[in-house]
Amino acid sequence: MKLTKSEKCAIIITLVFLALVLGYALGQKKQEPVFVITESSFTAEREAPAAGDNAPATAIVGKININTADAGELEKLEGIGPVLAERIITYREETGGFKKIEDITKVQGIGAAVFESIRDCICVD
Repeated sequence: MKLTKSEKCAIIITLVFLALVLGYALGQKKQEPVFVITESSFTAEREAPAAGDNAPATAIVGKININTADAGELEKLEGIGPVLAERIITYREETGGFKKIEDITKVQGIGAAVFESIRDCICVD
């Protein structure tokens, strides 16, 4: 069976169209769904994932006592890394501990934004 010139043109145009559609579809960046999780009566651990890591955070039972927590426990709080954890420990050793959770803002490097992100996860008693 021999194809006519117009049939060959129709096949070529169809193939070009399919190639363009496929190329466009493959070139589109897939967007990951965005989930908003609100905190209720439980306290979630806010462990920052490593860059490019999408591992979910695990749950903390109760709140972290900033007067007794070690560096590892403090680092579980959002925005608190090894340096800030050590500053918290040093500050509480030098001053005799925190009287209220708001006192943590007296630690160098812990401002209003960090405090707001951890306020529901910490306690002093």
